[in-house]
Order: sequence, then C-alpha cells, then structure tokens
Amino acid sequence: MVLTNIYLGLGHSKNATETILASWRESTLQSYSTYIQLWIAFNSGVLNLTPEPHEVTDFLQCLFESGLGYSALNTARSALSTFIFNGNDTIGKNPEITRFMKGVMGKAPPLPKYNEVWDLDIVLDYIEQEMWPLKSLTFLQLLQRLAMLLALSTGNRGQSLHLMRTDCMVTQGKKYKFDITVPVKNYADAGDVHLQNITLEPFDQNKKICPVVTLQYYLWFTQRVRKTQIANLCNSCKNVRDLSGHISCSM
Repeated sequence: MVLTNIYLGLGHSKNATETILASWRESTLQSYSTYIQLWIAFNSGVLNLTPEPHEVTDFLQCLFESGLGYSALNTARSALSTFIFNGNDTIGKNPEITRFMKGVMGKAPPLPKYNEVWDLDIVLDYIEQEMWPLKSLTFLQLLQRLAMLLALSTGNRGQSLHLMRTDCMVTQGKKYKFDITVPVKNYADAGDVHLQNITLEPFDQNKKICPVVTLQYYLWFTQRVRKTQIANLCNSCKNVRDLSGHISCSM
C-alpha cells in the first residue's frame, strides 16, 4: 500500500508504520491510496512531500474540474494531510487550502444525503397490522421487524445496530442494555470512536410496536442456535435451516 511505503520512506520502522496505519480503517486507507496515486500522477510520477499551498489547490482544482464534488475533494485533502505538513500543521489546514474548500462549497454545495423524511405512521401501522402476531411471521419478517423497531426506538444507525451482540447484553428490569465493544467510524472528525451503550426500553402503551416484546420473542426463537453460535443480534442466520419457514409455536 502506498502509505506504507511513504511512512517507511520517512524513516519509521516497519512496526511503527503498521501501528500508524492502524489509526485508519481499511476502507479509509483504500480511499486515501487512490488520491495519493492521483497526487503522484499530477506531479509527473514524483511523490512531492513539500508542495507549496498553491500546488495543492491546483491539484484539488484539477479534481474539481474532472467532476468530483466537495466530499471527494475533502477526502483528497485528508489523504495529503497524512504525510504532508505545512509548518507545524498538516497541509490540509493551511489557510489558502481551507479557503479553497470553502469556495468549492460555495460553487457546488454538496447535496443532502436524504432529502425526504419518512412518514413513520405508515411504517408503524404496517408493523402493527401486517407483522402481528409474532408467531405468524417468517424468521426473515421477524428479523426485519426487530431491526426496524431497534432503529426507530434507539435512533442509531445501521452500523451501530449491527454491533449489538447477545453476549454483550444485560437485562435491567424491563430494559435491555447492549455494550458496544467495537469502535465505529465518527464522521464528524473522520476518526474511530466507541459508542455509548445502547439501551432498549419497553413501550407499554402498545405491545404490538414495543421493541422489547419483539426482542424477547426473537431471543426465545433463536436461543437454540445461539447456544452454539455467538452472533450479532441481527444475524440473518442464512445458513441455519431450522430457522427457515414460518414460526409454528408460541411462547
């Protein structure tokens, strides 16, 4: 990987380089490598470690004119900031470059990722009317119901829900608490952070849309598999034949 060679070339030992690279996710390193390769091509095949700010803005302008948007240019800036410094700070924080990025934002503001808001009544009505009683659901329907109620009741994103594990679950009265032990991507500062615990509380006003009721049934139904498989809570269990078909028994 190109960053490995860069840090080795800067004098870091192999072990130190591996530790430095561990500060980024694999997907981030792959994205950075793409833009570093473009930076090398922009400089006629030479890895320029000491560019002037205007050389960086020219590079970013080239990417901008090729059709890339603010998000891609910001990734490119971050990639260069991994090994290029301007004084005591990274090149990406240079005032000329930050001003350039504000200009990109002004000329081509990024579109919002989501431009519509769900009508939750439609979702909740479907869960209440079409996905009840629980014993009538297929395993896939039960899994989909649980995932949706987890998302709605906790406000967490999919990557967080994927990390909810039964071996990190604690019951506290009617509540269920999940310890999240794996760091996740923090898009605010492009680093990895540990999530706070996720707590699931009952919705006593209507058990048909209560996440705890669905969770308890799901745990009961999958308990024979989880005796031998410690899996994420929302595991699809695609290879488990005895979870296919319709649920034919009740608690």
